[in-house]
Amino acid sequence: MGVDSRVCQGKNLVFIVGCPRSGTTWLLRLLASHPRVRPGLETNLFRRYIGPELRAWRREVDRLNKIASGKLRDRAYGLPYFLTEIEFLNALRDHTLALMRPLLVNLRSDELLLEKTPDHALFLPEISQVLPQARIIHIIRDPRDVVASVLSLSRDIGLDWAPKNPRVAARMWVASVKSVREGAKSLTKQQFFETRFEDLLESTLDELRRLSNFLELEWEPEVLEAAISKNTAHAGKEEQGSNLGRAGGEAARLAGEAARIGPPRVIRKGKAGGWKDDLSATEKFWVWWVARKEMDLSGYHWARPW
Repeated sequence: MGVDSRVCQGKNLVFIVGCPRSGTTWLLRLLASHPRVRPGLETNLFRRYIGPELRAWRREVDRLNKIASGKLRDRAYGLPYFLTEIEFLNALRDHTLALMRPLLVNLRSDELLLEKTPDHALFLPEISQVLPQARIIHIIRDPRDVVASVLSLSRDIGLDWAPKNPRVAARMWVASVKSVREGAKSLTKQQFFETRFEDLLESTLDELRRLSNFLELEWEPEVLEAAISKNTAHAGKEEQGSNLGRAGGEAARLAGEAARIGPPRVIRKGKAGGWKDDLSATEKFWVWWVARKEMDLSGYHWARPW
């Protein structure tokens, strides 16, 4: 298949995660400017496919333990009846890599594949269990700016995933950040890296160097400068779609070979603090009410929105 053996444990794989509208695509574009990095957009691989399979396995194993301990009177069934956990994980790992084959084919041993699905923030334990050497980068952004961006998308474009309600949008941020906090507890500093949108915006060069150390990437100075200049948070605002790849598979069959991977690249202001003007007083209240505790834990201190 043309995939280096190191990929089997996820050594060449990097997952960029974060609540939607937190800067995941911008971060991907910055890092994808490196010649040893291959970009990949939303596969939803763990969100919709591998993650639910692994969680189903866990539920069945928990049920089997209750039966074995006498806490539950029933018979055993499901895959744990036939497979050990090692056998299941090996099969699931093979399945994962088979599904990723179009992204991994001919990936060199010194290259990295960056997969960017924001909602993989909800599946950090599953990623690390299936691909124990994979690395995860979490980008976190002020929830007020996230909610302002999400509500704008909902009103102006009508994307189906974007909530129209500030409470729902704030809950989305809370769920993402809490999941990452819990999932990161079992990860090492070699596996997990976190950056803030605001830090990346204010000190792009410094943050990109920190990220490069984490990923063991060395940049030629002119390449690094060009990457930052070309991929500012504001660059490409006029683009109607992503230029990070072309669609294949069913997308190409249904939409044509020129179909772009991913939704249009929608950039609003590319700055921090825009929520002050963009959110109404009511919307600010609901963000505070829903997210205030998680904001404090995440370093976004906001006593009250009035």
